[in-house]
Amino acid sequence: GIPRIPPMAGCWSFLSCWPARKEKYFVRLRPDEEEHRRWIKQMKAFIFDMDGVLYTFAGGIDGAADSLKALQSAGKTVLFMTNNSTKAQEDVVESLRRRRSFRDAGVIFEPDEIMTSGVAAAEYLLSRGLKG
Repeated sequence: GIPRIPPMAGCWSFLSCWPARKEKYFVRLRPDEEEHRRWIKQMKAFIFDMDGVLYTFAGGIDGAADSLKALQSAGKTVLFMTNNSTKAQEDVVESLRRRRSFRDAGVIFEPDEIMTSGVAAAEYLLSRGLKG
């Protein structure tokens, strides 16, 4: 069936590929609306920024952990990006696993699902033949 994704406080999406729309605009995803559930069902992967989208310094964003768990349970690929270059992917995963909201919801994080700005820069430099 169509996954029931809980609403996230900061869940916005740029829907340039939304089949029913010609124009590009931002829209709040509302999983209680049939059209949005159909769109979610069509998507194979979701990429989330982390700081300010999934959590803040003060704690988790309401609905974020349950939304991630619902996507994972529906078999969707869930990836994470951050512009924080101070931690390795494994350290980011460990930090996420320690957060109570994600742990309580049973969200699974793996290092290969995390793209940091440091990893992106290193991969770019390698692709250009630069080694350090």
